[in-house]
Amino acid sequence: MSHEEHKNPGEQHLDPKAQAEHHDDVIVAPRGTKRGRFIMTFLIVVLVLTTFTVSDQVLNVFGVGSGGGSFVSWKRADGSPRELSYPEFMLERRRIKPIASFVFPGKQERDIRDEDVAAFLVLESAAEDAGILATDKDVAKFVADNFQSKEQYLAYPRMYGLTGREFEEVLRRAIRFRRYQALITAPAGVPDLDAVEKRWKAQKQEYAADYVILPVANLEAEARTQAPDAAALRAWYEALPEHEKAAYRTKEQASAELAAFPLEGEFDATALLAKYPRPADLDAEAAAREFHAGFSYVLYRRPQPEQGKDFRKDFDEAREEALRHAPLYAALMEWQKSMSTRTAAGEPVDFAAEAAELGLTYRNQIDPLSQEAWQALGVPWIGQYTLQRLFAVDQQTGLFPAVVVDSKGFVLGRISERVPPRLPDYDEVADAVLAGWAREHAKQLAIERLDAVRDAFGTRPDPADTQAAPFRPEVDRDAFLAAVAAAGFTAQRREWAEINTPPDPQGDSPATIHFRQNPGVFLNKVGSVAKPELDRAGANAFLIRLDGVRDPDVSKITPKDLQTIGLTLARQERASFLQSGLLSREALVAHHGLDMLPWREEAAQAKP
Repeated sequence: MSHEEHKNPGEQHLDPKAQAEHHDDVIVAPRGTKRGRFIMTFLIVVLVLTTFTVSDQVLNVFGVGSGGGSFVSWKRADGSPRELSYPEFMLERRRIKPIASFVFPGKQERDIRDEDVAAFLVLESAAEDAGILATDKDVAKFVADNFQSKEQYLAYPRMYGLTGREFEEVLRRAIRFRRYQALITAPAGVPDLDAVEKRWKAQKQEYAADYVILPVANLEAEARTQAPDAAALRAWYEALPEHEKAAYRTKEQASAELAAFPLEGEFDATALLAKYPRPADLDAEAAAREFHAGFSYVLYRRPQPEQGKDFRKDFDEAREEALRHAPLYAALMEWQKSMSTRTAAGEPVDFAAEAAELGLTYRNQIDPLSQEAWQALGVPWIGQYTLQRLFAVDQQTGLFPAVVVDSKGFVLGRISERVPPRLPDYDEVADAVLAGWAREHAKQLAIERLDAVRDAFGTRPDPADTQAAPFRPEVDRDAFLAAVAAAGFTAQRREWAEINTPPDPQGDSPATIHFRQNPGVFLNKVGSVAKPELDRAGANAFLIRLDGVRDPDVSKITPKDLQTIGLTLARQERASFLQSGLLSREALVAHHGLDMLPWREEAAQAKP
């Protein structure tokens, strides 16, 4: 091995020629190192060192260093000053961060300003000076209310780089801060009874109105006489938006063979269980429990569910039935598997013959029917779950994938045909289209008839005047009733009541429903007659004149009203006092001498 190979690999050497070449360079790259790469590495090291070793003297140039003056200052209760440098202030901000939503209710963490943190520091200090305490019990209650487990509580401070002791200390300070706010704002939390009464009256305003209701159905016969010819009706039908055409779409239909084991009355399962017996080593009790767990929501429901109890009977209550039903279901599933296997192998399966052999009830519905038509057949064991399977999205023609457990029977089926819904040609639905056109035209007639009543109350603006105000005449009650009678209608009365009247247990009238669904009616000017409107269902047209608005009788105020409104007003008053008083910059400066570097900078920049 050569002498050169024994050199220390950590040593770097330049030969004399290289030294001569680089004697004027500031940076000389070691031998074997590209000069550009060496310089880049050197610059990165310098950047890292300067980034993480900035001295206090440098920070002081910007006025935020530990020795460069205070970032925030205020006066304690005894008049002594309290100051924090920028690093100290940022440390406090970091400590508050984990419980920001508790310290500053209603604010997101990103919305918290330095001024908010300063307010916390000042008022928490004032709370301490006032002798307000936050005990270990208070801290423990906060932890219990906000953390689900000890592990979660211990992990939470670590997410923010705090020790458990630091976190508990800031919790203690936050509780003290909130308690101080509550004490200072307590007087604002006592509601003014006059304000409560005023708010209650505003919420319970009563309105009266006179109105005319015109059922659209009353005009459909007249509308039919005004129907256009077949060509125009076809054009009207074809021009309808797709969502309106859907009303003429046919229903999905299905035809099927069904075999059922009815559960009503006595049933003979001899043939079924002889063909598909249960295994000799089967645990009947366990099988019954499994069946109960899967189908108790269908078969074992309580006649009258009790408050706080499951609507399903538990196993002990349904045990005898489950022991009878479980082997029937298992046998039918074996039959289903047998037919599925043979069908997949291409073997013919005579569904009707096998159903008869097993002693099952059989029905072959040859003509496709809609779901409603199937239901109208009145077959007891064709229940909702059987219908769901017949029309399931994933069910094509062929055998059901499993036995359907319905409320009155076990059903297995083989679907013969599925007829998807379709939009028929006009010729197939001409009568329905005529009825639809007449119904829509009757709505227009109803609005026109009621709108004509308003012509007696004033002159409509020129239709060509696009700047004209809407025609909303004002008229006294007697004139309104007279005009309504002259037009052949009967006016009805909506007596004094709040906007949101409670529902009638016997059912609300169409007028009551319309008023409830259209509270904007009560924003009209008293005495005005608004343009007639259809109700949401399009079944009735209404012409309404608002007759009056009045305050409710104060004797109707309940203790619950006083409590609810009083608490609402108290919360609002306290929040207002906090924001405009206790926590405002003006209050913090006036009462605590709060000063912040950003404020001083703002003042300096504002000077001319």
